[in-house]
Amino acid sequence: LDHTRLLLGGQAVTVLRRLGLRGTIAAVLAAFPKALRDRGASFWAAAEGLLAADLTAVPADFAGTLLLHASLCDLALTLRRTDALAGWLARARARCPAARVGFHTHLPEELPQALALLPIPPDEISMLTSPGPAGNA
Repeated sequence: LDHTRLLLGGQAVTVLRRLGLRGTIAAVLAAFPKALRDRGASFWAAAEGLLAADLTAVPADFAGTLLLHASLCDLALTLRRTDALAGWLARARARCPAARVGFHTHLPEELPQALALLPIPPDEISMLTSPGPAGNA
């Protein structure tokens, strides 16, 4: 999320410095094919690249729980882009095969349909929900 804010603020050089060489290479390799398919730079290509870059910072032998950010996942759920969510989960699993891979969400009502469309279900789902009935703030 921080990288996105910097990019939108015109600070691409700062992002590249923070990603480092390995992260930058991973970002380009992940985003370029997506940008070609999308016929240009797109949010989805940038998300793919930034995720790939961030995953380079996680040790390949990491065996804990690895959760994708709620903002990214909620956008995919809202727009019914389960293909993107499935790809991100697969990328994280490929990077850390021993990890339990999943995502955070604030949209539990969107989950049943999305889970039915994912080719491989997530190992973990973290949800932020209200303790009371819907409509009670």
